[in-house]
Amino acid sequence: MAIDREINRRLLILAVVQSVGADGWGAEEEAVRERLADLGGDPSQLDHSELQELARRGWVSTKDMSFGDWIGAVTPAGRDAAARIEQDRADVAARRIALRDVLLRWLYDRIHVHDALMPDPKGVPQSGATYFGVVFTDTDVEKASAALRDAGYIRGTTLASGEITLVELLPKGVRLIERGGSVRDDEATSGTTITTTVHGPANIANQSSSVSQSIDLSSTWLVKAAETLDGIEQALPALGLADEHEVSDAIADARGGVATEDPSRTKSALERLLPFLSATTAGALGNLVSSGVVTLLGLIP
Repeated sequence: MAIDREINRRLLILAVVQSVGADGWGAEEEAVRERLADLGGDPSQLDHSELQELARRGWVSTKDMSFGDWIGAVTPAGRDAAARIEQDRADVAARRIALRDVLLRWLYDRIHVHDALMPDPKGVPQSGATYFGVVFTDTDVEKASAALRDAGYIRGTTLASGEITLVELLPKGVRLIERGGSVRDDEATSGTTITTTVHGPANIANQSSSVSQSIDLSSTWLVKAAETLDGIEQALPALGLADEHEVSDAIADARGGVATEDPSRTKSALERLLPFLSATTAGALGNLVSSGVVTLLGLIP
């Protein structure tokens, strides 16, 4: 299973930080490749353009970016980015929550695409799936399997050890996968409809004071955040922002907050991003993007 390029870049800056000398210099190509592989990243994605991308984000200096030589000094922003990915990798709770989606999709693929009969969930680690490069453990799989069972997505035989085997997908799990949903979003939106209260006849005139507004919270802040960040990145070339390095770093940090379901981190990154978007000369497009971020900030708990 191929690793996401954005995650690989974050693992790359961590590999560079862990490969430099005491003075912050001296990270050589081969050492970085080996360290990236040790971290669960994909060394085949490491080429000159990826190093240039790290430099564009302000994570490394541009002093000598040629392969076979030093990669350049790591900047404070680069060390911050490396520290964040290291923190994400160490978050066991977030890893197990993320595995619920990975496991459910893997089970669907095994059962409905490859016609497997009651596959063993412990096959997930062998599939190459990781969490920020960290391989899922058997205990991770047991915890995620139990959560999916308790939520009604799967059923199976529970052994004395707590392991769930002979797994089947229930209709709820099949529907979620086939509509492209996420376990996290499905659980977050469960039971979040605000009840409408009507006084008097059922036919209520528009703007009548006899009815309260009914709101179905069908989209979580996680979904909206991902959509907003995608839109910002698509609009970047046209926005003419003054400091693209800071903007890219803030976007990466916000994506990290979404990936780990950390509202404080996401909000902090968006607040760093907003002044740059507000100062753009892109007119209506800039105003549209900025207003989207402001709206999103109001949704984040």
